[in-house]
Amino acid sequence: VKGLMDQWIKSIIDFTDVKPENVYKIQEFQSLALLAQHPEYKPDIFVASLKTLQLFASGDNDYDLLPWDYKQFLQIYGIGVKVVDECHQCFHATTMMDLVSNVQHNLYCSATFTQSSKQARIIFKKIFPESIQYGIAAYDKYVEVVFFNYSGEVQEKRCMKSRGYNHAKYEKELMICERKFNTHINELYVPIINAYYINKKTNPKQRMLIFCSSIQFIDNVVCKLRQIYPDHVVKSYTGENCLADLDDAQIIVSTPGKASTGLDLKGLIAVYSTVSMAAETTIQQAFGRLRKIDGMRLTYIDRCDTNIEAHRRHADDRKALLRRMCTRFFEYDGLQDTTVQSG
Repeated sequence: VKGLMDQWIKSIIDFTDVKPENVYKIQEFQSLALLAQHPEYKPDIFVASLKTLQLFASGDNDYDLLPWDYKQFLQIYGIGVKVVDECHQCFHATTMMDLVSNVQHNLYCSATFTQSSKQARIIFKKIFPESIQYGIAAYDKYVEVVFFNYSGEVQEKRCMKSRGYNHAKYEKELMICERKFNTHINELYVPIINAYYINKKTNPKQRMLIFCSSIQFIDNVVCKLRQIYPDHVVKSYTGENCLADLDDAQIIVSTPGKASTGLDLKGLIAVYSTVSMAAETTIQQAFGRLRKIDGMRLTYIDRCDTNIEAHRRHADDRKALLRRMCTRFFEYDGLQDTTVQSG
């Protein structure tokens, strides 16, 4: 597991007959060292950090001091089934680990069986052909997409690095002065939050997730939204807090890297992505945070600053993908009709 280890452990205990004392978490060297001190203890299930297993398999960082190597560990503890969560991520690491493993049954989990890199995608499709993928033709469409084009105040040259466009720099430009930041929030956050969350939710447990790029920008957005919506619980999720801290959150602001993969937020009725990106897997994962709610129309909101060439290029890729995944696709130039269109 790359992340959400405690969530996996809780689910195993909740949905299987395995007792809590028979589930062991492997995270960092000390967890394996402690296990080695009690050779009589043989748990039924290990929930392991991918990073820890990667280091263990390679023998780096003192892992060679353990009484067994990675292959011996698998044999001694009778590992006959291996489950890899979000197998499209860290694809190279998991493939290299497979080469030194000899586990009989392997299950690879992902809602997005693809790779962003063209070369990696060729290899990925050879290892995971569609013929062995379960549920590939059973995708249930239940989310509508609303895409807004707007004319921003940021100059594209101020958002570029040596390797191209950088959205964190775009956000940094918005924070240069208070007026520019406040205008951006009032014109590009408030109308969307009002239309697709505040005026649409039917109970206080329903929530909205907003994606931004940098932690500093997220902190500023959260502070501002708390002023605008004092009757709502607005929180960030950036790695400084744990998932349990979000139990009472109604508006959550996070990054695609932190919240787009595997995060299960109950009651999400709207996701608003403000980050200009083109990675297909990230977009699919962000879109997938919206889980079906009977009787509720769910909305994924995206946007493009038409003054930025990189935004327009990324937006073309996103729109093509989002059109395939949604029930209905709406595109608007400007946000002046947002409230009317959302009904």
